[in-house]
Amino acid sequence: MAEQHPNSEILGIDLSPIQPSWGPPNCRFIVEDVELDWSYGGQKFDFIHSRGMIACIMDYNRMYRQAFDHLVPGGWIEVQEFETRMQSNAPCEGSKRKHIDEWLRYLDEATVSVGRPLTVAGEQRQHLIDVGFEDVAEDIYPIPFGTWPKDPKFKELGRFQLAQMLQAVDSLSPAVFSRILHWDTERVRELTSGVKRELMDRSLNLYCNIHFVYGRKPGI
Repeated sequence: MAEQHPNSEILGIDLSPIQPSWGPPNCRFIVEDVELDWSYGGQKFDFIHSRGMIACIMDYNRMYRQAFDHLVPGGWIEVQEFETRMQSNAPCEGSKRKHIDEWLRYLDEATVSVGRPLTVAGEQRQHLIDVGFEDVAEDIYPIPFGTWPKDPKFKELGRFQLAQMLQAVDSLSPAVFSRILHWDTERVRELTSGVKRELMDRSLNLYCNIHFVYGRKPGI
């Protein structure tokens, strides 16, 4: 975004300072929690983008209301969220993906219990409407896990999606399963190892849907 719009100022926020030090001079990052009150010294934005926030937010309407208040009249918001439910367009026995199904079931149980559910991608459009955005639209696209698709574009997407998902299994699982569900380390490792084996099984033709939701703040 910063490279494509060199005359704009891009501000990114995250809970941790994990961003690279290099980058365009018109892009900077700050450490902030979007669930707290937004400040920014009264600054208004033309465009606000959010993605990958599932299991992070307890009150989406509050977050989007703050985004609404910090947009200029006529400004736009865009939200990108993955469905956590993995689907398959190939016939297969449930036993071939039993670890994935078990993993997702327990993740859902744990995140719901602490008020930060995973299965909320399909709810974001209504949240934007509820806080006052207009012209709200939603586009839903499938994205594969792995290189099983024949189409070169989807094969490339699947390669990247599988790589990030294998990392996500290891980064997401320990805290959720140990702190919330009180599993021991060996039990977590056994489950996540099975999940990663199944993710790499090309015969399962695994994919999920990603939701692109966007809306406009009414003008003056």
